[in-house]
Amino acid sequence: RDADVSYTISGLGGANVTDTTRTDANGTFTIKPVATTLGTQATAEVLVDGKQAQAFISVTGATYGLYADPASLTRYEPTDVTFTLKTTKGTPVPGVSVSFTANDKLGLSSQTQTTDASGQIQNVSLTAIENGQQTVAVTVDGQTPSVDFTVSQGGFKLEANPSSLLQHEQQNVTFTIKTDNGTPIPNASVTFANTTNFTGLPGTTTTDANGQIRDVSLTAIEAGTQTVQVTMDGQTESVEFAVTPATYQLSTSDTLQQWEVAKSVTFTLMTGNNTPVPDAKVSYTISNLGGADIANTTQTGNDGTFTVNGVATKLSTAANVTVTVDGKQATTTITVTSASYSLTTTDKLEQREDARPLTFTLKTSPNNTPVRDADVSYTISGLGGANVT
Repeated sequence: RDADVSYTISGLGGANVTDTTRTDANGTFTIKPVATTLGTQATAEVLVDGKQAQAFISVTGATYGLYADPASLTRYEPTDVTFTLKTTKGTPVPGVSVSFTANDKLGLSSQTQTTDASGQIQNVSLTAIENGQQTVAVTVDGQTPSVDFTVSQGGFKLEANPSSLLQHEQQNVTFTIKTDNGTPIPNASVTFANTTNFTGLPGTTTTDANGQIRDVSLTAIEAGTQTVQVTMDGQTESVEFAVTPATYQLSTSDTLQQWEVAKSVTFTLMTGNNTPVPDAKVSYTISNLGGADIANTTQTGNDGTFTVNGVATKLSTAANVTVTVDGKQATTTITVTSASYSLTTTDKLEQREDARPLTFTLKTSPNNTPVRDADVSYTISGLGGANVT
């Protein structure tokens, strides 16, 4: 009883605890608080009257828990997460080597870091690519604590470059899929909605590493503000294009021959930039034919052409053609080759007999096509008297 003792506690994983004290009436003494970072027993040594005594302190190994802040993630949004390692009693564990298990669904690679003085590993970047619950697991002193994250869907937005197009002109457009916060979304499956206002949309495709669908050969069919819609994971977003109306030009290489039988004439409708205009509804009028105009509506083919059947002219001057597309007009002419004529009759006259009617046939030359409904002026001479005119 009442002995002066000097004690040393070692094997704590850090500095030894050393001090002096006195035993009480029962021969016991209490030392100041002691903690250990090791899972092995600690050693207590005392010095009394120049003599030593030793005891061992058993150590219960710690059980670790892993905590994360924040523990909620938004899909595709990079988030810096702080992990904290604690014992089951809630004590932070500083200076411990922590090995992370790779998780591709969170963009987490295998890595080893050491907790700081607060038991934390800060600024670990995670990017979730799947909704629902995702887990981060670590290895510490042979234990594998883990923490779960709740991943929510989040929204997305659709961008296009360029967002201004020329009607009927094919242009390469790059679409970008981003989160609501502007982060590109890579390797995402997206579906473009079908629309008659554009050709060249890719249907279902996948964004590249930069969240883009590049070089989409897009052609706007209608002018004005036009919309492209994309669906991803059940959500639909859209982007608007400002489409400048096209100017049009019309041409044909076909020709007509005056008075010849009706034929088919093929026209090509192009933009002012010489781009064929496919699948366009056109109203046309062909005039200056020497009779009724030919007027109708039709649609251009894939090559921007359309054909009008049954075109013939009585005149030697060019025929005029006007088409109307999207409320705009384009014109051209059909070159006409003037006819040459031949005149024949099988009727005969008898000298000094009574006058009689004669029938003549007027045809083109050299095609021998009868010239129908033509106004003619005739003179018959060599009758031995006045000409018949």
